[in-house]
Amino acid sequence: MLRARAADSAVALVSGFLAYVIHFGWTRAWPTYIGITLLLPFLWMLTVSLNRAYESRFLGVGSEEFRRVARSGISLVAIVSFTA
Repeated sequence: MLRARAADSAVALVSGFLAYVIHFGWTRAWPTYIGITLLLPFLWMLTVSLNRAYESRFLGVGSEEFRRVARSGISLVAIVSFTA
């Protein structure tokens, strides 16, 4: 379970960084975008945790694990859409 959280956080941070660089390049953007880029990986971890996808009984189970991760993704998209 700890490895899954560590891997998710590393992948989320790298993905956020790459998305920022691809979108803005190496130029400076608004500080708001930098803040959002740093905040989203932590929001992802929070939504996955709130949907209890990191519980050991669901890791590697298959459909239930995917259902919880998908619900987390949909929740995060809804939160970001509502906020924007």
